[in-house]
Amino acid sequence: MQNPRRRLERKTFCMKDASEELIDMIYAAMLGEVDWQDFLDRFTVLAGVECATIFFHDSLSGRGAVTLASGIPDEAQREYAAHFGPLNPWMWQVGRTPVGEAIVGEQLVSRDRFVRTEYYNDFLRRYDQETGVGVTIERDNGRFFLMSTLGGDMDEARNAEKARLLTKLAPHLRRASAFYRRQASCGQVNALTDRLADLSGVATILIDLMGRPVFASAEAQAILTEGYPVGVSASGTVIFRASAIQDALWLMLRDHDAPRSASFVEDGLEITLLVLARHSASMPFLGAKAAVIIGRRTLRAQIFAARHRLTPAEAKVASLILQGHRPKEIARDLGVSVETVRSQLKAVFAKTGAASQADLVRIAADGTM
Repeated sequence: MQNPRRRLERKTFCMKDASEELIDMIYAAMLGEVDWQDFLDRFTVLAGVECATIFFHDSLSGRGAVTLASGIPDEAQREYAAHFGPLNPWMWQVGRTPVGEAIVGEQLVSRDRFVRTEYYNDFLRRYDQETGVGVTIERDNGRFFLMSTLGGDMDEARNAEKARLLTKLAPHLRRASAFYRRQASCGQVNALTDRLADLSGVATILIDLMGRPVFASAEAQAILTEGYPVGVSASGTVIFRASAIQDALWLMLRDHDAPRSASFVEDGLEITLLVLARHSASMPFLGAKAAVIIGRRTLRAQIFAARHRLTPAEAKVASLILQGHRPKEIARDLGVSVETVRSQLKAVFAKTGAASQADLVRIAADGTM
């Protein structure tokens, strides 16, 4: 995160000129005239800092997520999200700072205590950073939205000046956040959840950047209450029983390069994860959201059976084949002979045009949803 060129630029900047230019850029970004990345990059230059971030922190889970960064390597952002976020001692104290009033790290945690922490020794020092200045833009139910700087400059006067600049910007960033929330309240995300909520037999959960459910259809509410295959942890975040699904969800929410969708099968349930509006202009303020769509494989088999006019016995065999069972297992479970199952499977092949069990699975996957 060290930038030698910016280290040479350490000098007292003109806060009035810097704040006026940056405030203009905030509203230009809201109107789509510039990117938010342009704003943050310009901030680092005018403020004479090496790194700047816009990020979320959840005090209940301890998780943090950077939505926009300047001067911070992708590797450092991933390390923060995966491990160091909960270890950040500044975040343990940020709840007692007034919203909109920027503060220097040493005002939150004394220097002698801070330098003994794992966060400082194993993270900041590795990237040649010593201190930070930050401001809470919004605080809601234990979730904080912040803008901060990191740097190697320990000069108290210069850092106080950076704090004053962040304090000047905070109300304008808060207006930008409110603007995007109003857009989202009547935008595509709500339309999508409304459509999904109307699908019988399909459960839909909308999850925010910090992993909290912000919408759940009636079917999804029942699933979350039961806790299988997904429930809600004590900290209020969704938690899947299957670690592979949980890991995929966190990766999709945190990593801009992660796939936008992923599908899993868990005990006859089809679980689809879908990232919504990850690269939109509102991303730094709202964060990525993920839709979790859960449908029973039996529903898929019923659609498949109706389309190909299968008899109830043929539909049962086809459903079990689609779930990965073999003819011998099906015969045992249904209490019939293997020859009976193979005869019914032959009829399924004839009606669907499948040449094999693998071909049957492909046809079902391609044509029933």
